[in-house]
Amino acid sequence: MSEGNRYVSGNEVTVWVNGVDYKAKSFEYKISYEFEDVPDGLKTYKKLVKISCEGTMGFSKTQSLGLKLTGDVLKTGKTPDITITSKALNAQTGKAERLVFRNVVITEAGMSSENQSLVEEEIPFACDPPEVLELM
Repeated sequence: MSEGNRYVSGNEVTVWVNGVDYKAKSFEYKISYEFEDVPDGLKTYKKLVKISCEGTMGFSKTQSLGLKLTGDVLKTGKTPDITITSKALNAQTGKAERLVFRNVVITEAGMSSENQSLVEEEIPFACDPPEVLELM
């Protein structure tokens, strides 16, 4: 097997939102760890006090996805239940990384456009840290 086949490419990543594959063009998430200093004489230790997660999904605009996902939040102020599942597959090895993001909150909805270009929709979100279902 070629060494290059060990690497995952972007077209091997699938993202499902509430079980539906909306054909994400891009997907990014970041888990952040917040620590506080714990002094101990001349030493300082770190104590984990918070874990957070946020990310962004990108789509070629084919529907009002951001507004659909936020549901009636503009009218009621209540956020809908959203779950995101991601899968990064290495088709050559058959190994995959699968994560589930629960308690997802869409933090913005909108779009951007340029003349003679496809319209894209970036949907940022915040959520609980992901549940790891499978690692490569």
